[in-house]
Amino acid sequence: MTYSVKNTAQTVTYTVNDNTENSTSTSLTFIGKNFAGYGLALNENFLYLLENFSNSAGNYPPNPVQGQLWWDNTYKYLNVYDGTTWRTVYGALGSLTVNGAVAFSSITASSGGQVSGYLTGAIGANTPNSGAFTTITTTSTINSQGAITSQGIIASPTINANVVGNVGSSHYGVIATNAQPFITSVGTLTSLSSSGTISASANITAQTSNVYAANLVGNTGIYSAAYFYANGLAFQGGVTSVAAGANVTVSGTGSGPYTGAITINIPQSVAASATPSFAGITSSGAITPTSNASINIGTTSAYWNNVYAVNFLGTSTTAKYADLAEKYLPDSEYEIGTVMMVGGTAEITQHSGAKVRAIGVISEYPAYKMNSDLDGGVYVALKGRVPVKVIGPVAKGQALIGTAHGLAVAQTDDSQWMFAIALEDYSNSGIGLIEAVIL
Repeated sequence: MTYSVKNTAQTVTYTVNDNTENSTSTSLTFIGKNFAGYGLALNENFLYLLENFSNSAGNYPPNPVQGQLWWDNTYKYLNVYDGTTWRTVYGALGSLTVNGAVAFSSITASSGGQVSGYLTGAIGANTPNSGAFTTITTTSTINSQGAITSQGIIASPTINANVVGNVGSSHYGVIATNAQPFITSVGTLTSLSSSGTISASANITAQTSNVYAANLVGNTGIYSAAYFYANGLAFQGGVTSVAAGANVTVSGTGSGPYTGAITINIPQSVAASATPSFAGITSSGAITPTSNASINIGTTSAYWNNVYAVNFLGTSTTAKYADLAEKYLPDSEYEIGTVMMVGGTAEITQHSGAKVRAIGVISEYPAYKMNSDLDGGVYVALKGRVPVKVIGPVAKGQALIGTAHGLAVAQTDDSQWMFAIALEDYSNSGIGLIEAVIL
């Protein structure tokens, strides 16, 4: 007979049919009358309850019910499901992270700390006074808490000090005079932005980098201290370098030194002995080889990293990964190798052990990705060599069928539910991950 299981409040009824198990209504598995595989489900139910569904942060139990407990074994928090979302049950914590305001009458800290840029904790004599600082003036670095006897808001926005303090990666404080007369050097800068003119009484040297400008203007012209270099490209006439002061054709306008904007005209053809080297190429038209099927991009020892395109027309002779996969919408998050079937609240769910053929497993590294634009989907390996979650033992060469909890089990006889062949032995009687080929 069909079981009708009610919750404590008698407000929700779960139905369990004969010869089946219900693993989609709650985080536990309800066992129907005469279900052959009841032992595993029953023992797993006891284990899940004993450990309060212990799992890493973000991996909540599926299908939770109101009042259910879950132990977050990453942050060591106990959580309870309120019918809509998981709520953390806090006890004596060594630390606490919140994403909103904290209302309090007092907060006592044994030592100073910092929360999002604000200093907190005991300061100086640790008096309970609360007030406002009007001015803090010092002739040395503020580096101790001994002179601060009250805690409150610094009313003045200016801290007059001959040493500017540092918190984290940012400098805080205002130098007394805005002219900044004491800055005589800035050391080595990674970048510098100026909204006005930069005046220099000496040379501006770019040792290993480039100098960029809309116009390069000299007193009587622009000269190179040693050479102009073409970075592997040839100038007109096959010249690869030009000595300072020598004549060189620039944009076909003439020769010699120039004032004002300068454009170097790099010819389309380069010297036979020169190897072009580009920092980047932007094209507004087609890039076409000189003859059909005769030019390579990259070599057998120097590969391009990623190639992006809308359409690829050609023949692929190799693939890094092994399986053909397609995106489907799952009803929950599942681990790599989980055996999937059509069903659940979305398109697919983990295999429940029902007499249906599995469509494949959650893919780790799909070689060919079909339906890639599906929003929110996961790749399911439909063909090829992939890791598969099994419950042992399994012998290499045995057929695999789907069973409860998204696992595969060895099938000793021919079965219409077979979906894969094991490629290795697995002698353990527990759950493991083995290589298999999806048929």
